[in-house]
Amino acid sequence: MSGIKLKDDQYLKDLYDLKNNIFPTFVQEEKYATDIAWIDNPFKDAEKMKIIKFLAMENFPLKIFFYYSSLIREIEPMMREYVVRTPMTDDKINLIMIFSEIVVNHSSKDLRNIITAPFLKSFYVTNYQSSYELLFKINKENELPNETHEVIVYRSVQELEILLDYLLEHKELRTKINNNLIDNIRDNHKKLFERL
Repeated sequence: MSGIKLKDDQYLKDLYDLKNNIFPTFVQEEKYATDIAWIDNPFKDAEKMKIIKFLAMENFPLKIFFYYSSLIREIEPMMREYVVRTPMTDDKINLIMIFSEIVVNHSSKDLRNIITAPFLKSFYVTNYQSSYELLFKINKENELPNETHEVIVYRSVQELEILLDYLLEHKELRTKINNNLIDNIRDNHKKLFERL
Protein backbone atom coordinates (compact mmCIF):
# COMPACT_ATOMS: atom_id res chain seq x y z
CA MET A 1 0.00 0.00 0.00
CA SER A 2 1.23 3.48 -0.69
CA GLY A 3 0.57 6.68 1.15
CA ILE A 4 1.17 8.79 -1.95
CA LYS A 5 0.55 7.98 -5.57
CA LEU A 6 3.94 8.07 -7.27
CA LYS A 7 3.92 8.57 -11.01
CA ASP A 8 6.71 9.40 -13.44
CA ASP A 9 8.65 12.62 -12.86
CA GLN A 10 5.71 14.28 -11.10
CA TYR A 11 6.40 12.31 -7.91
CA LEU A 12 9.07 14.66 -6.50
CA LYS A 13 6.93 17.73 -6.97
CA ASP A 14 3.97 15.99 -5.30
CA LEU A 15 6.09 14.78 -2.39
CA TYR A 16 7.77 18.12 -1.81
CA ASP A 17 4.41 19.90 -2.06
CA LEU A 18 3.02 17.56 0.56
CA LYS A 19 6.02 18.06 2.82
CA ASN A 20 6.28 21.83 2.47
CA ASN A 21 2.71 22.99 1.97
CA ILE A 22 0.17 20.46 3.16
CA PHE A 23 1.89 19.13 6.28
CA PRO A 24 1.59 22.36 8.33
CA THR A 25 -2.14 22.59 7.62
CA PHE A 26 -3.04 19.18 9.06
CA VAL A 27 -4.75 19.25 12.41
CA GLN A 28 -3.27 16.45 14.46
CA GLU A 29 -5.77 13.73 15.21
CA GLU A 30 -5.07 11.99 18.49
CA LYS A 31 -5.94 8.58 17.15
CA TYR A 32 -3.05 8.76 14.66
CA ALA A 33 -0.42 10.09 17.08
CA THR A 34 1.99 7.46 18.41
CA ASP A 35 5.66 6.74 18.87
CA ILE A 36 5.55 3.41 17.02
CA ALA A 37 3.01 2.65 14.27
CA TRP A 38 2.38 -0.60 12.46
CA ILE A 39 0.42 -0.12 9.21
CA ASP A 40 -0.87 -3.54 8.28
CA ASN A 41 -2.95 -6.45 9.55
CA PRO A 42 -0.47 -8.60 11.46
CA PHE A 43 -3.00 -11.01 12.91
CA LYS A 44 -3.01 -13.60 10.14
CA ASP A 45 0.76 -13.83 9.74
CA ALA A 46 2.80 -15.71 12.35
CA GLU A 47 6.03 -13.76 11.75
CA LYS A 48 4.28 -10.39 12.01
CA MET A 49 2.42 -11.49 15.15
CA LYS A 50 5.70 -12.53 16.74
CA ILE A 51 7.05 -9.01 16.18
CA ILE A 52 3.88 -7.25 17.37
CA LYS A 53 3.63 -9.36 20.54
CA PHE A 54 7.28 -8.75 21.29
CA LEU A 55 6.87 -4.98 20.95
CA ALA A 56 3.76 -5.08 23.16
CA MET A 57 5.46 -7.19 25.84
CA GLU A 58 8.45 -4.82 25.83
CA ASN A 59 6.02 -1.94 26.49
CA PHE A 60 6.75 0.06 23.34
CA PRO A 61 4.16 2.83 22.75
CA LEU A 62 2.55 1.03 19.82
CA LYS A 63 -0.55 1.41 17.67
CA ILE A 64 -1.56 -1.10 15.00
CA PHE A 65 -3.50 0.52 12.17
CA PHE A 66 -5.67 -1.53 9.85
CA TYR A 67 -9.25 -1.90 8.74
CA TYR A 68 -11.13 -4.76 10.32
CA SER A 69 -14.72 -5.81 10.58
CA SER A 70 -15.55 -9.11 12.23
CA LEU A 71 -11.82 -9.86 12.58
CA ILE A 72 -11.75 -8.17 16.00
CA ARG A 73 -13.08 -11.42 17.53
CA GLU A 74 -9.98 -13.22 16.20
CA ILE A 75 -7.57 -10.79 17.86
CA GLU A 76 -6.23 -11.93 21.20
CA PRO A 77 -7.70 -9.78 24.01
CA MET A 78 -4.23 -8.59 25.14
CA MET A 79 -3.59 -7.17 21.65
CA ARG A 80 -6.92 -5.36 21.17
CA GLU A 81 -5.81 -2.28 23.11
CA TYR A 82 -3.17 -1.59 20.44
CA VAL A 83 -5.52 -1.75 17.45
CA VAL A 84 -6.82 1.41 15.78
CA ARG A 85 -9.52 0.78 13.24
CA THR A 86 -9.17 2.98 10.20
CA PRO A 87 -9.82 2.69 6.47
CA MET A 88 -6.49 2.03 4.76
CA THR A 89 -6.87 4.74 2.15
CA ASP A 90 -3.95 6.82 0.87
CA ASP A 91 -4.96 9.86 2.95
CA LYS A 92 -5.26 7.80 6.15
CA ILE A 93 -1.87 6.17 5.56
CA ASN A 94 -0.43 9.66 5.05
CA LEU A 95 -1.92 10.80 8.38
CA ILE A 96 -0.55 7.75 10.18
CA MET A 97 2.92 8.40 8.78
CA ILE A 98 2.80 12.11 9.55
CA PHE A 99 1.72 11.68 13.17
CA SER A 100 3.89 8.67 14.03
CA GLU A 101 7.47 9.05 15.16
CA ILE A 102 8.47 5.70 13.66
CA VAL A 103 6.58 3.34 11.36
CA VAL A 104 7.57 -0.33 11.59
CA ASN A 105 6.65 -2.99 9.09
CA HIS A 106 7.57 -6.46 7.96
CA SER A 107 7.07 -7.03 4.25
CA SER A 108 8.89 -8.08 1.13
CA LYS A 109 7.22 -5.23 -0.79
CA ASP A 110 8.02 -2.16 1.29
CA LEU A 111 9.92 -0.06 -1.22
CA ARG A 112 7.06 2.34 -1.90
CA ASN A 113 6.54 3.12 1.81
CA ILE A 114 10.29 3.44 2.39
CA ILE A 115 10.44 6.08 -0.34
CA THR A 116 7.27 7.88 0.80
CA ALA A 117 7.97 8.12 4.55
CA PRO A 118 10.72 10.78 4.69
CA PHE A 119 8.63 13.22 2.67
CA LEU A 120 5.91 12.89 5.31
CA LYS A 121 8.43 13.60 8.07
CA SER A 122 8.03 10.02 9.25
CA PHE A 123 10.76 7.48 9.91
CA TYR A 124 10.36 4.00 8.47
CA VAL A 125 11.99 0.83 9.82
CA THR A 126 11.49 -2.42 7.94
CA ASN A 127 12.80 -5.94 7.75
CA TYR A 128 16.00 -6.65 5.83
CA GLN A 129 15.81 -7.44 2.12
CA SER A 130 19.01 -8.10 0.17
CA SER A 131 17.81 -5.84 -2.65
CA TYR A 132 17.90 -2.85 -0.27
CA GLU A 133 21.70 -3.08 -0.17
CA LEU A 134 21.76 -2.35 -3.91
CA LEU A 135 19.56 0.74 -3.53
CA PHE A 136 20.36 2.28 -0.15
CA LYS A 137 23.03 2.66 2.50
CA ILE A 138 21.58 0.42 5.21
CA ASN A 139 22.76 -0.59 8.65
CA LYS A 140 24.68 -3.84 8.97
CA GLU A 141 23.45 -6.55 11.30
CA ASN A 142 23.52 -5.37 14.93
CA GLU A 143 24.92 -1.98 13.89
CA LEU A 144 23.36 1.09 15.46
CA PRO A 145 22.07 3.72 13.03
CA ASN A 146 24.51 6.47 12.08
CA GLU A 147 24.62 9.60 9.92
CA THR A 148 25.72 7.72 6.79
CA HIS A 149 22.62 5.50 6.58
CA GLU A 150 19.61 6.07 4.34
CA VAL A 151 17.35 3.20 5.47
CA ILE A 152 17.26 1.28 8.76
CA VAL A 153 16.42 -2.42 8.66
CA TYR A 154 16.11 -5.16 11.25
CA ARG A 155 16.83 -8.88 10.95
CA SER A 156 15.33 -10.12 14.24
CA VAL A 157 12.95 -8.89 16.92
CA GLN A 158 15.88 -8.47 19.28
CA GLU A 159 17.65 -6.21 16.79
CA LEU A 160 14.40 -4.31 16.23
CA GLU A 161 14.09 -3.64 19.97
CA ILE A 162 17.62 -2.19 20.12
CA LEU A 163 17.04 -0.08 17.01
CA LEU A 164 13.71 1.33 18.23
CA ASP A 165 15.09 2.18 21.67
CA TYR A 166 17.99 4.00 20.03
CA LEU A 167 15.96 5.75 17.34
CA LEU A 168 13.29 7.01 19.74
CA GLU A 169 16.06 8.72 21.72
CA HIS A 170 17.77 10.25 18.64
CA LYS A 171 15.30 12.37 16.69
CA GLU A 172 18.04 14.48 15.04
CA LEU A 173 19.66 11.31 13.72
CA ARG A 174 16.33 10.17 12.29
CA THR A 175 16.05 13.51 10.50
CA LYS A 176 19.58 13.18 9.10
CA ILE A 177 18.92 9.63 7.85
CA ASN A 178 15.65 10.78 6.24
CA ASN A 179 17.48 13.66 4.54
CA ASN A 180 20.06 11.20 3.20
CA LEU A 181 17.23 9.10 1.79
CA ILE A 182 15.56 12.14 0.21
CA ASP A 183 18.88 13.03 -1.47
CA ASN A 184 19.19 9.46 -2.76
CA ILE A 185 15.64 9.53 -4.12
CA ARG A 186 16.24 12.87 -5.80
CA ASP A 187 19.51 11.67 -7.37
CA ASN A 188 18.45 8.14 -8.30
CA HIS A 189 14.67 8.29 -8.62
CA LYS A 190 14.51 6.63 -12.03
CA LYS A 191 16.40 3.57 -10.80
CA LEU A 192 14.32 3.39 -7.62
CA PHE A 193 10.96 3.79 -9.31
CA GLU A 194 11.71 1.18 -11.95
CA ARG A 195 11.60 -1.32 -9.07
CA LEU A 196 8.17 -0.28 -7.80
